Amino acid sequence: MIYYPAKIKIFSLIVIVSSVLVSILAGDSGHVYKKFLLIDLFLIWFGVYLCILDNKSFYYLRPSKIQSLIGLVLLIFGFTHPWFQFSPDLHGSAVPLIVSLGLFMLIAPLRLFHRYIKLFFILSLASIEIIVDYVFNLTNKLSHISANLLDIVFMFFGIDSSVIGNSIIWSDYKMTIIGACSGKEILFQTITISIIFLLAFPLKNKYQIIFLSIIAPIIALLSNLARISLLSLFISLNNIWLFDRFHGMWGSLIFGSLASIIFAKIYIKIVERNLSNLDLNES
Repeated sequence: MIYYPAKIKIFSLIVIVSSVLVSILAGDSGHVYKKFLLIDLFLIWFGVYLCILDNKSFYYLRPSKIQSLIGLVLLIFGFTHPWFQFSPDLHGSAVPLIVSLGLFMLIAPLRLFHRYIKLFFILSLASIEIIVDYVFNLTNKLSHISANLLDIVFMFFGIDSSVIGNSIIWSDYKMTIIGACSGKEILFQTITISIIFLLAFPLKNKYQIIFLSIIAPIIALLSNLARISLLSLFISLNNIWLFDRFHGMWGSLIFGSLASIIFAKIYIKIVERNLSNLDLNES
């Protein structure tokens, strides 16, 4: 068995590597949200692998040939679906679910589905993200929240500013927070990682679980706040080159990875403290 903190560090490394690879391979084409969902899918599948790693019962599971064939067909259908060429929408939310079901069918017999519902829940996270965003109009709400948080930052530094909807005005400048700048991608990625950690590296203390569940979205919001604060600084300096760098995909990936690493470090500290207390009790 791999030591828990070591696994978490490996997972954090996977976050960074997958983010860089998706950004390089996808280039400037496509929607930022779609790229983040592709990263999430990769992280979700790796999270499932971590869950399987210490569960020896999986080593003896043998799905039937017919089920394996159906699973392979679902995977091919999902990966060749136009969803992967266009921006995600509610209708496309079923595509990651189909891909995940195909992957599950290659892992375990469907008759044991109830026993491994936790795995399928992890596999379904990408679809859940799209549905939650659509139902609650999350992008718009986060845009307003981000604008008001940035206004607080300006107030702290003594800068006169005003918020109108999802736009913030200061001096002779105006910045409208929409799309990726809302921090939705960073929020979903951090929450996805927090759920995977809680399921793959379970904790017994309910207060620690509640704390980590609350701290994950807060870390994501603060990470995006740092990003849009930098963007506002670049606007004030009239530095278009730096603004474009941090406004595009790379900015989202850098601060998304930062949020994930901060959460992972907090999780590691909690796990190490629990293991230390366990050793003291046993001695």
